[in-house]
Amino acid sequence: MTPLISATLLAALLANPAAAGPDLKRLTDHMHKSFSTPLSMKLEVKDLVPAEIAGFLSGSLVITEEGKSQSQPILVSQDGRWYVVGALYRVAASAVPGFREVQPSEGLPPPPPLLLSPDGKHAVAGKPQDASIDPDQDALSKISLKGVPFTGPANARVTIVEYSELQCPHCKLAAEVLEKELPAYAGKVRFVFKHYPLKDMHPWSYSAAIAAACAETLDEKKAPALRAAFFRAQTEVNAENVREKAGAFAESVGLPKAALLGCYDAKGSRARVDGDIAEGDRVGVMGVPAIFINGRRTRSYQWPFVKSVIDEMLESAGKGK
Repeated sequence: MTPLISATLLAALLANPAAAGPDLKRLTDHMHKSFSTPLSMKLEVKDLVPAEIAGFLSGSLVITEEGKSQSQPILVSQDGRWYVVGALYRVAASAVPGFREVQPSEGLPPPPPLLLSPDGKHAVAGKPQDASIDPDQDALSKISLKGVPFTGPANARVTIVEYSELQCPHCKLAAEVLEKELPAYAGKVRFVFKHYPLKDMHPWSYSAAIAAACAETLDEKKAPALRAAFFRAQTEVNAENVREKAGAFAESVGLPKAALLGCYDAKGSRARVDGDIAEGDRVGVMGVPAIFINGRRTRSYQWPFVKSVIDEMLESAGKGK
């Protein structure tokens, strides 16, 4: 049997370990105390089935409050003594000779960076780095720059690629920072916006990405203004009115409303958005905003970090003339 490992170490010890099976009421009572959840929050353990780990059951912890529900994976021992709230991942051979590591699984959040020693007695918390690979060039090899909308000169020595979305507050701040500071590098920098909506966290982000990508197909020069309109109205947009807002924003920036909504309804830009998401996954995007400058991932969207990498890349490009 393929070994598995839990992503979140939230194991809890319950009384009466000799119970014949999980007492779900006692489990949720214990969670209420352990995690100090409000009485208004309903906790339910559902759909328990035999897990791939012997002696355990896997299922869902459904959390409901104010009419809204979310689900998290849960692992429960068959006697009800132990439970772990968190995803399960397979463990397989690592690129590091002799080691094993946690593998990504479709539909689950990224696994923790964990290496297991050959004898199974030690674990290393951290992502292994291959010093034989140039990380800048490796990232660049995974980022497509052909046929994508951009601002700035096509032959700029520095290309900034930002993976972002329109509902995320930090993405709004990043957009404001770049809009304010990048004009100082006019003629030297090309900027590319890639869509990376966090669908599970931000309910209207994917729909907004579809609308923004539709705007890019209609008029890529006006598309940044539509993105800016979404950012400015973040507190006004929701999953129910995102289409209406997209149409209004299109009109406000000079885009044909009917054409944009036609593209939106037909999901005409879905391939573009899904392609950006898949590319971001390959590059290693773990959250947004994520900024790459000539392949170099910046530590933050804050301007001192971005400026430092831009200046380094410009200097390096100048030396390479």
